[in-house]
Amino acid sequence: MSLAQTIKGEIGSRFSGEEDVRALLRKDHEEALDLARQICETKGGAARKALFKELKPALIAHSRAEEATVYRPLQALKQDEDARGIANEGFVEHGLLDVLLTTMSSSRTPESETWAANAKVLHELLQHHIEEEHNQMFAELGDNFDSEQLEAMGKRFVAAKARF
Repeated sequence: MSLAQTIKGEIGSRFSGEEDVRALLRKDHEEALDLARQICETKGGAARKALFKELKPALIAHSRAEEATVYRPLQALKQDEDARGIANEGFVEHGLLDVLLTTMSSSRTPESETWAANAKVLHELLQHHIEEEHNQMFAELGDNFDSEQLEAMGKRFVAAKARF
């Protein structure tokens, strides 16, 4: 990814309307990262569990909605190999997040070092995934869809998230 694409993705998402899917994704990303950070910084098992109970359903709803309303349209762009690659990588990273969420859910010891290690990896994976989306995927969305399409995508994203 070039510096120009990174800047374009960042500028496009920051100056988009509040219904633009990129603005909605950015909001969700900030909330998820904050919760994941809090989980990592929290020492008590009960507090970790409460934060995780908030994070897990939000991440699942976000992921499924993003896959349906953003990744699928990017995958359908026959002329843009980069966009398809970003969408495919996003699906894989969401799958990894699902595995971590399942592992953490099945553990009855959120106060343990192992649970904390899973939480740390979850946070790091989220940071990496979100950075790539903001720098690469947002640029691809701006290159391939106009503002009306991005706003329609945003409406579909909100509706899809509500179904989870």
